Amino acid sequence: MRFAIASVLASTLLISLQTPVFAAKPAVAPNITLPEMEGLVVPAPKDLPATAETEQIEKQSKIPTSERDFLNIIKKSIATLEKDPKDAGAYIDLAFANRNLDRYRKGLEYCNKAIELNADIPVAYGERALAYASLRQPEKALEDLERAIKLDPNNSAFYSNRGWIYTNQKLYAKAIEECTKSIKIYAGYSPAFYCRSRAYLATDRFEEAVSDLTAAIKLYPNQEADYYRDRAFAYIRLLEYAKALNDLVVAMRLHPNDQLAYVYKGIALSKSGAQEDAIKNLSSAIALDERNVSALKNRAVLFRITRDFDKSLSDLNAALKVAPQDDTVYGELGQTYLAMNELNKAAEQFAKAIALNPENKDYVELQARAQARKAPMATKDGFRYFVDEPIKIFPDQKPEQKPDQKPEPKVDWKGMIARVRQAKIAENLPVGDSFTQYLKRDLNNYFVEQTGKSVTTNYELLRDFPTLGPDGQPIFFCWCTIVQGDETLFAGAARVEAQNKSGFKVSNFLKVAEIAANPQAVLTVFPAPVSMDILLRAKVKLPKAPLDVTRPLTSQLFLRPNNKAITATDKAADTADRA
Repeated sequence: MRFAIASVLASTLLISLQTPVFAAKPAVAPNITLPEMEGLVVPAPKDLPATAETEQIEKQSKIPTSERDFLNIIKKSIATLEKDPKDAGAYIDLAFANRNLDRYRKGLEYCNKAIELNADIPVAYGERALAYASLRQPEKALEDLERAIKLDPNNSAFYSNRGWIYTNQKLYAKAIEECTKSIKIYAGYSPAFYCRSRAYLATDRFEEAVSDLTAAIKLYPNQEADYYRDRAFAYIRLLEYAKALNDLVVAMRLHPNDQLAYVYKGIALSKSGAQEDAIKNLSSAIALDERNVSALKNRAVLFRITRDFDKSLSDLNAALKVAPQDDTVYGELGQTYLAMNELNKAAEQFAKAIALNPENKDYVELQARAQARKAPMATKDGFRYFVDEPIKIFPDQKPEQKPDQKPEPKVDWKGMIARVRQAKIAENLPVGDSFTQYLKRDLNNYFVEQTGKSVTTNYELLRDFPTLGPDGQPIFFCWCTIVQGDETLFAGAARVEAQNKSGFKVSNFLKVAEIAANPQAVLTVFPAPVSMDILLRAKVKLPKAPLDVTRPLTSQLFLRPNNKAITATDKAADTADRA
């Protein structure tokens, strides 16, 4: 008699990760990995936890993975039952094969028959638990796993499968506990490490996820595409893009049509500065499934970054047809319209996003920006601003103290710096209608003086909030288009300083022709994230070396497992400091 237990598809755990699998180590045969890859070398029986039952059973050398394999199991099991209708093991093999052919109810029937014949076979309950889990009946699955564990408390797979059910129920602490039990029983069971890694990913414990996935990969190197793909996800969240790309090369070689791997590769490439290659990979994911909302949203973001707004809108509208209740699609539509300076349309889309997800404060903030884009606003906490140099906080000093000496009060350096900055901004920055009036006046005066002609200056702010200059003065960056009548004379990027709340001084201006002739010159005048935007507007190819780019507010990429886009205040991706 020979039993076979392997993997089963279950409900989706993470929106940004593929469907997880249940995996069970047979109590009577050394099938201990997911049946995804062919040619798998099974560890020697001595490496498995020994039970009286396993020592009496013939060992398998290859895990069944294909439809043909499962059909052969069915054929052999039927032949066995013709000779011995009371062979419970044959019914369990029939259940296993049918479950892997997505015939879950058939598998359930065969498990019931096996249990009727012999109620003391733990693997029968383990297999029925997988059938129940596949039919989305987790409570019944947990009951069967409890029975299986009572009969065979040293079967690591039973604990791991219980961990998968808890993971799908979002009971991550319980899932981690069960998987840890599984690993303690048998540290060579890779699905337990994989299951625990998924719980870690769902709770943003990315270093621990990497550790578990690395352990799983060491047990079965170059065989499980999901292990490499999910580790790439963790590396992306840890900003280790080169490692992520290396893992994705392996994952895509093992599973060439994995849409999610293409999405992750697109994100990693984009974060490394290779926007064109990023778009190609996202397009590959969409070619595999034109309804892939994640790929459509991310490609739309990249099209927006590269200022191809029509394509960005097209992708987001396509995503909206697939997921009309997805608030993030409306949020991205709003950001694309915001980048196009179509403020009314932007505010409308943000209102729709807020209606679907009123708890997302980012949408409220973005809607306020769309409604008051032309002038900075002070909040109850003061002005928001960017800094392009890290804040240097002095460490607390601990001088030697006499026994009767009171300790020196702790100095709030960060708070002090913030207050000084706020005062400097308030001292120099025109607000409300004065901001727009003075900026347009002073830009126009500058270009009239430079050209010696009567010209009109149209401008667009490249950042919504001021950037602090070396002396603390508020600085703005503008994309300016200078026209005379119906003729556009030239365009370019300007750096302007607010002065004494009475106006602005243009400290630098680079024409498109100057930017094209020397792209690196942009980086000497403008911060890296603004420089990237300027190069794109000037239609200049970005430098081959990736820029150390602070992501602008309009460049969100979807990575969070909780279906929320990474916000502009994500410390890992945005070095902008805001008071």
